[in-house]
Amino acid sequence: MGMIGNYISAEKEEIQKILIGELSVYDLEEGSSDTVQFQTMDIDKSWQGIHFLLCNNIKNGEPPLGYVVPMVLEADVTEACECEFGAFHLNTIQITSCYDKIKDFTKDELLKMYDFSSMKEADIYPDVKNEDEEDFFMYISENFMSIKEFYKKAIDLNLEVIFYIS
Repeated sequence: MGMIGNYISAEKEEIQKILIGELSVYDLEEGSSDTVQFQTMDIDKSWQGIHFLLCNNIKNGEPPLGYVVPMVLEADVTEACECEFGAFHLNTIQITSCYDKIKDFTKDELLKMYDFSSMKEADIYPDVKNEDEEDFFMYISENFMSIKEFYKKAIDLNLEVIFYIS
C-alpha cells in the first residue's frame, strides 16, 4: 500500500474542529455533508517527488512553493490530527500565495525543473530507483496539475486545507 498523500479542504470552522480534536480528517474523508463544504483529493505516492521537484529538498521547502505539498514546519499539525506520518495545515492566505505562484505552471515548465538523477540520489519516495524517468515525470506532473485545480477550488470556496500522509 504505502504512504499516500491526501488533501482535505473545508470551511475554517471544520478545520478548527480537526485541529482541536473534535473531528478527524477521516470523518470528512469518508462521507459527504449537506451542511459542510469540503473536498478531498489523493495524490497517491507522488507527494515527495512533487515537493522535491519544486523545492529541491525532501521537506520543509521554502513557501510559497513549499505549500504545494505543505511539509513545512510552520504548518505541522501532525499531533492534533493524530496522523502517524504527518499532517500540515494551510490557511486561505497561504493557499492563495501558493496558487498565485503555481497557477501558470505548465508541464513543459515542470519538465525544465525535473532532475531525475537528483531524485534518485536523494532517495525520493516511492523508490524512484525502480522507476522509469519519463513515467515518473508524468506521474508527478499529473498529480501537480490536480493539486493546482484543488487549490483553485479551495480559493473559490474560501476553504482551508490539511495535507496528510496516510
